Amino acid sequence: MDWISALSLAASLSLDAATVGAADGISESSMRVSKIFLIALCFGVFQALMPAIGYFVGFAFQEVLSKWIPWIAFGLLTALAIKSVITIIRVPDTGISEDLPKRKLSWSSVIMQGVATSIDALCVGFALLSYSIPNALLTFMVIGIVTFALSALTIFLGKFLGSKLSFLGYAAPFISACVFWVLALKILYEGLFA
Repeated sequence: MDWISALSLAASLSLDAATVGAADGISESSMRVSKIFLIALCFGVFQALMPAIGYFVGFAFQEVLSKWIPWIAFGLLTALAIKSVITIIRVPDTGISEDLPKRKLSWSSVIMQGVATSIDALCVGFALLSYSIPNALLTFMVIGIVTFALSALTIFLGKFLGSKLSFLGYAAPFISACVFWVLALKILYEGLFA
């Protein structure tokens, strides 16, 4: 197995999850360390699982799935962006205060984020069909570990940044929505034009 290729692939695949993790840390600055690691684990598992599914499904469904993957990811990330905006609209504006309401990221949102940020990795499994099963599984494991590590790091950074930028008040959900929307457009663009 080519470790440099595996690590490069893992790093590039984990960027979407790491970016979403940073937004999660910003929007829930009071997040506990255990939740940070569970979110990162969720992202890592999905990033490792999707290419494995693609690998084992093989070329039989590649043509059918590959044209819908960008649209599915776009739809999920757009739904997350809309949900973030709705969160802020539902909270009454009381002005900037030290006692801002604590936002809690639901586990259903985390799972949706994990799926949305990893669904494009399904195609990677198709691309690795020339790998032996042990090498492919090792590559998928590397992808999951790198995603876990980068996601945990960016969630911590987002949490730190979120607590330092409390003057932003209710802007955190809008920042999250923008991140989700940009990722949705990026995945759709890459799927249609790359």
